[in-house]
Amino acid sequence: MANVDESTDDVKIKKRSNFLPNGKYFLIVLVLVIQVLVAYTIVDKNYEKIYNVVQSQNESVPVSFQMNDLIVNPAGSQGKRYLVVEISLELESEASIELIDLNLQRVKHNVNESLAARTVEQLVQYREREVLRMEIRNVINQTVGENSVRNLYFTKYVMQ
Repeated sequence: MANVDESTDDVKIKKRSNFLPNGKYFLIVLVLVIQVLVAYTIVDKNYEKIYNVVQSQNESVPVSFQMNDLIVNPAGSQGKRYLVVEISLELESEASIELIDLNLQRVKHNVNESLAARTVEQLVQYREREVLRMEIRNVINQTVGENSVRNLYFTKYVMQ
């Protein structure tokens, strides 16, 4: 009698184990389908607003701002080496130029600190230069308090 009960329990366990993996996949597919339907509904109802926001961002004409000759001694150079950098900023609008002008001394100070924290080896490598561009862009945006810098270009980059 014990053998009959054990074999029936094994059959029940096998049926459960076959259902659970298939049920998980069904629930995952169901959740994904629901998310797609909800996203489609939201976009469909708000398409005109979304379109207008995207178009208004594309219509803004960027303006340039030039930061002339920043001279920095790299970290670990003991004053024997220096970097001369001229930076051109691509800003969102004319109002961004005013923000930069109002905070110009703080911006220059923070940019100088970012540059001076790097070693000569880091400043010479091209990959590090790209990282440095993004870092300086973020430093300026944080100093100004807005995301006003679209892009940053080194118009002069001389290591002596």
